[in-house]
Amino acid sequence: MKKFIVILSIFGLSSCGGAVESINSIEFEDVSMSFFKSFPVGGYEIFDDNSLNSIWDLGVFNLYPVGMVLQAQPIPVVDFTKYEIHGMVWSDNYWCYRPKVNNIILNNKILKIYYSRPTISTSACLRIGPAQVFLKTEKNDVQHTVWVEE
Repeated sequence: MKKFIVILSIFGLSSCGGAVESINSIEFEDVSMSFFKSFPVGGYEIFDDNSLNSIWDLGVFNLYPVGMVLQAQPIPVVDFTKYEIHGMVWSDNYWCYRPKVNNIILNNKILKIYYSRPTISTSACLRIGPAQVFLKTEKNDVQHTVWVEE
C-alpha cells in the first residue's frame, strides 16, 4: 500500500507540472594551498584560464607565521575542460579558524557548499593565515554558488 501511495504522489506531481529536482552530492578536492595568497574578501567562481589569471593577479603573497608556505606559489594549472574552482575568502584570521568544507550539493545548477568553523583552540590559533577555501570540482556548468555555514 505504501509503495502505491508513493507512486501516486510522484505521478501526481509530474501531472500537475511539479518538477522533480536533481540533487547530487559532489566530490571535491581542497586546493587551498595552491592559492596561498591574500585575496580580497568574497566568493570566487573560476571556470576558465582568463578568470583564473584575473583572480590570481588580485592576490598578494604574504609570508605568514604559519610557516606552511615559504615562497610565492606559481599560478595553478587547471584543466578547465574537466574542472572548475570555487573559492571563498573571509579575511586573514587565526589559522585554526579556517573553515572546513563538510559537503557539496548540486541542485539544479546551484552549488551549495556546506562548511563549518572549528571551535576548539590549537597551537595554530597562535598564527595568522588566510581564512579562505578553494575547491576543485568536476565541471558541472554551475550557474550560482552558495556557501552555507552549518
